[in-house]
Amino acid sequence: VFYLGLARYEDAADAFRAALALGGDRDPRVHNNLGSALFMSDQLEEAETAYSRALQLKPTHSVVSNLGTIRFILGNPLGAAELYREALRIEPNDYRMYGNLGDALGSAGGDPGEVRALYERAAQGAGAFLEAQPDSVDAASELAWYWVNSGHTDAARPLLEGIAARDIDDGAQQP
Repeated sequence: VFYLGLARYEDAADAFRAALALGGDRDPRVHNNLGSALFMSDQLEEAETAYSRALQLKPTHSVVSNLGTIRFILGNPLGAAELYREALRIEPNDYRMYGNLGDALGSAGGDPGEVRALYERAAQGAGAFLEAQPDSVDAASELAWYWVNSGHTDAARPLLEGIAARDIDDGAQQP
């Protein structure tokens, strides 16, 4: 987990593989963390295998949503949607899962009314989060995304303008 925090994903994957070999193979957290390290190092098929094993051991919100994201990226939006629905059964207040489910169903040609409603539900959650954390660029950009995808571009515009007006230090070095 220390290596994950340092963005040393190959080292993290090696450490999690060692933990599995030392008896951690029955701990879903080890498989989930291995999946995350593999995902961050762009080893998506292996990440899917690790997340699937974690899911077999214990279907937590994190495991289910992580596996959904992998399935979505690998081109299986309906499989992702099924997993995002399961994640919402586990944690019904996770507004990002409503957005993820909207993304998955929207890309699979799902019912436009349902997709819009999912984005609107996600926007409610992101808006509440933004009220509590008004300086959160992530929440503002998520909210703008949800508004745009639900057809409320008028609501998204001031958010995007506010983000563009900020002097954001993203850690990138200036020339």
